[in-house]
Amino acid sequence: MTRPNSPFFFALVAALVFIHPTEASGQKLGSKWHEDTELGYKFKPLKDWSATPLPSDRLAAGQILNFNADKAKSVKLAANRRTNLLFSLFAFRLDQPISTTEGNGGGLRGRVKEQTKRPTVEEMIPRFFQVRDFQENLNEPFQEPEEVKITKDFYARHSTYRAFSPEGFDTLLDTWTFHFEDYDIAFVWLVPEQYAKKNLRAFEKSMKSLRKIDRKEGAKKVAGDGDYNSFLKYQQSLAAKTPGWKVVETPSKDFMLVTSSDDKRFLADVVERLEKSRKLYEKDFPPNAEFDFVSMVRVCASKSEMMKYGNTKGNVAGFFNPGSKELVLYDNQEQNRNETFAVMSHEAFHQYCFFLFEKAEAHRWFDEGQGDYYGGFDMGGKKPKSTAHMPGALDRYPHIKTMVREDNFVPIARLVRMNHEEWYGNNNRYNGIASYAQSWALVYFLRQGMLGEVPSKVWKKEYAQIIPNYTKHLFAGFQETRQALRKEIEEVIRKAGGESAIPKEHLERLNRFRVKDEAKIKIWTKATAESWGKIDEEEFQSHWKVYVLKHMK
Repeated sequence: MTRPNSPFFFALVAALVFIHPTEASGQKLGSKWHEDTELGYKFKPLKDWSATPLPSDRLAAGQILNFNADKAKSVKLAANRRTNLLFSLFAFRLDQPISTTEGNGGGLRGRVKEQTKRPTVEEMIPRFFQVRDFQENLNEPFQEPEEVKITKDFYARHSTYRAFSPEGFDTLLDTWTFHFEDYDIAFVWLVPEQYAKKNLRAFEKSMKSLRKIDRKEGAKKVAGDGDYNSFLKYQQSLAAKTPGWKVVETPSKDFMLVTSSDDKRFLADVVERLEKSRKLYEKDFPPNAEFDFVSMVRVCASKSEMMKYGNTKGNVAGFFNPGSKELVLYDNQEQNRNETFAVMSHEAFHQYCFFLFEKAEAHRWFDEGQGDYYGGFDMGGKKPKSTAHMPGALDRYPHIKTMVREDNFVPIARLVRMNHEEWYGNNNRYNGIASYAQSWALVYFLRQGMLGEVPSKVWKKEYAQIIPNYTKHLFAGFQETRQALRKEIEEVIRKAGGESAIPKEHLERLNRFRVKDEAKIKIWTKATAESWGKIDEEEFQSHWKVYVLKHMK
């Protein structure tokens, strides 16, 4: 359940996947057009290249397109090593900057500064790509900037730059910028320099095929807490931009699936498990009357597809992306689909809490432990049943048994107070799941005890209040802090003369405020004191150890 890399930084490593490589060969131009009627262009991608959908946070950052080669190539690294790579194409919309007001005070006393220069692709690359030495190589490009005629009165600015991939090879960024009336569209092709000769010619053919087309107004962007039908239409418009993807509704309308899978039985099982999981969350963490948000779930047909979409590595089975608010999974039919279902219940819990607690951030023992608790539910019958096992390689049970038997675990008083960095730092034993295993076993003990399923010899009634008290004070602390921050922002807006006096990008930055680490620690400290601080923690640990060794089955 590892989190993916930040969606705002698209590294060359995003294309690294574990696929059998093919022999080096020149790329050919495809016969089908890729059209974007909202932006008014079409072009022919290369043959055997496929579009990858974009999360909403990448769209918000300015990316409009991502294509990858379907087959990987073997790339040479230092020390006679090799890696397999999918070549990639990214595209970005470069908007005209808006006027900004400067000076002392707003209104007439302010000074309007006109910014008419659009950003260049060279300015965008350091923001979006984790390649090294790009800035140093700007003055000595692989291909000098030039104006290339596409059609009559339509030109593209072309240049190619060297950089170094963090994976250990020299790479080229082949850039093409097309000028439209009110914005530019910049394409960036990523290719190892060792494959430059044949591929750069193919990239040129693809870019020279680009044509302007009539624009059509797209579906209005709608968030998941807005009108359902409008949100559905918006998501369908996004899915339509990537061939092979579609939107699937759920009976409850609590979820909306975007998927590339054509397996109707599998998708029906996904929907059934999602809706049963939601009922469990609502029972344990009842939503308030204002809770009304459609949860987006992206189901990829294969692991490699999810890796391309989420910029994840091979050990990630699924994830929740707070930036796009999506739960992302893949169909693990080649190994064990039950693992897909378990990960789905785990990550759907993170997604539910994100909306329910208004982005309140809990200690890792709480959110990862509870995620695994729900991941272990047997949903096969009419009534979901909690079990002490997750399927396949996800099972924490054998690891925690060994850890407790060998007295090789973190004291619970320390575990429940670990910040995120400390929690993950302890996660290096038993195939990298020590913290997961112990946090799961802790939550499982508490949850089973709250249900009356723990022997009275190792259970005290005050233990049943640990999770409710922690949750109550965690949410209250974040809510109070956010309200205070919101008031500060409103005061800034008032002094500026209202929202209309603040540039759009500055206003968006203000509204993306976050609780700082110092405030977060204070909230966590109080939530822990009001829950774990109300019990004898040493006695609790001794009870927990006995339960794990003798009663957990």
